[in-house]
Amino acid sequence: MIRNELEAIKAIREGVSLKDIDSEFRTRKIVEEAVRIDGLELMNADRTFRNDLEIVKLAVAQNGLALEYASLSLRDNEEVALIATRQNGLALQHCGHKTRNNVNIVLEAVKGCGLALAYVGEELIVDKDLIKGDKEKINRYITIVKEAVKENGMALKLATEKIQDNDDVIDLAIEENGGAIKYASRRHRGNEELMWRAMHNLKGNCTQESIIEYATANIKNNLKERLKNELLEKQKKEFEERIKINTKIETIKSKQSDIKEEIVENQKICYDE
Repeated sequence: MIRNELEAIKAIREGVSLKDIDSEFRTRKIVEEAVRIDGLELMNADRTFRNDLEIVKLAVAQNGLALEYASLSLRDNEEVALIATRQNGLALQHCGHKTRNNVNIVLEAVKGCGLALAYVGEELIVDKDLIKGDKEKINRYITIVKEAVKENGMALKLATEKIQDNDDVIDLAIEENGGAIKYASRRHRGNEELMWRAMHNLKGNCTQESIIEYATANIKNNLKERLKNELLEKQKKEFEERIKINTKIETIKSKQSDIKEEIVENQKICYDE
């Protein structure tokens, strides 16, 4: 049984959750200690502390996802949101309307986790109806997507259709993960050399054969033939390499045999003498 604040602090440091501490001992000092160790303990803090700037900053600095349990006003606080997204890009999903539409915060988020692109505020997104509109807004969104796909090429899936047709974005995406080509526009999936490059930079469970299925019909057979020839060439080189290795082994064995014969002959000469 906890009898005072010191014992409560000791309990927190030993792994006891804030929710298991009697309410009379959940003082500011105790809450600060709890969120410093585990930011998600903010969920067990009283509403007053979840609206406390310093405590929330401590919590999101330890775990950005703790932003979910901050008050609505602090979720829209730029300083808090920036700390949270730097710690975990996916904290962007818990940001308020203003902070999700703050380009600096969004860039921080996608640089840390490309998949945070899913939570970008609507005011920053450029869709097909706006693509011919505000150039500054278009370039800003393209910059955001570029940073996202540089961190995780598969974030291309989350970009708008028109941005999935942007050459620079596609290049960055497949440079990070060739599997991203399946989310590119038909124009890019019809580019044989681009598809070939993507097929040779795959991550995870993606196979070259599976990526070919996303190519347009006019180049699919070409890719299959190139892949077949590449495999045959690889097998040929491996076979030639094995021949070389076996030849070296036989040469070494032959030399060893000659040395043994020479040793035996010398021993005979010594014995005869």
